[in-house]
Amino acid sequence: MDREISDIYETNNYDMFTLLETNRKISKNQKLEHSILKKGILRPIAVNSKMQIIDGQHRYSIAKKHKLTLPYYVTMNKEMNDIIEINNTVHKWTLNDYINKYVTDGNIEYIKLKKLMETHRKISNADMVSAAMGSWYKQSKLLNNVKNGSFKFYNFDEFLVIVQGYEELLRNTQIKEMRSVFQAYFKISSIDKFNQSWFIKKINETEVNRKIIGLKKTERILKCFLEAYNSNLQAVSKRRNAIDWELDLKHRVIIKDKLKTERLNSLL
Repeated sequence: MDREISDIYETNNYDMFTLLETNRKISKNQKLEHSILKKGILRPIAVNSKMQIIDGQHRYSIAKKHKLTLPYYVTMNKEMNDIIEINNTVHKWTLNDYINKYVTDGNIEYIKLKKLMETHRKISNADMVSAAMGSWYKQSKLLNNVKNGSFKFYNFDEFLVIVQGYEELLRNTQIKEMRSVFQAYFKISSIDKFNQSWFIKKINETEVNRKIIGLKKTERILKCFLEAYNSNLQAVSKRRNAIDWELDLKHRVIIKDKLKTERLNSLL
């Protein structure tokens, strides 16, 4: 029999609760589990009028696992945005939490994004999202678009080519996986005349993997990529294949050649 403590209840009937599919997935939290086993559940879980857990699913799963008395309270008419806000006051949602939420909602763009993340793990989630939307500029704004449900690929098929090209680069050279390497590759492959086979060949010939050891800035790695790409293209007959670029006064790479229009984004 449940007993009431003000507006908080206690129960050992775990079957009366259900989990919301749109809430973030339950993951192992050993620190929380050890704390609960030592001190008990100090904060009740929150459920809606349908007894769906909107905050505290980890506490619920631990209580059920160890057959502990579970405190709870009912909060009425909570929407998904309220659930996110409640969770964020305790533990901020990760990028994956938001993506999983919209995948559960059936959003096609998020379903495709999640599949890419699962099959191409050499690219960080934040970089995958930013590049998929066409830019690293204003990255915080791009990530907010993911959180509010407005994520959209600038061109899914074109982006898939980038991801596959990057992994081909890693497979066929001694270049090591790194965030700035992916960003540099994204930028050089955005050039209209970029040739993947030639690029990989020149990367190996000029031993770029040695030159970028210790480099962390995207601009410096991009410079090495461009220098390698243009090596041995001084002859007039080959010059048309070279990429036209220069450094500005702040040593930033300026691409003077035409960029692929399908990869240009209004945020650039």
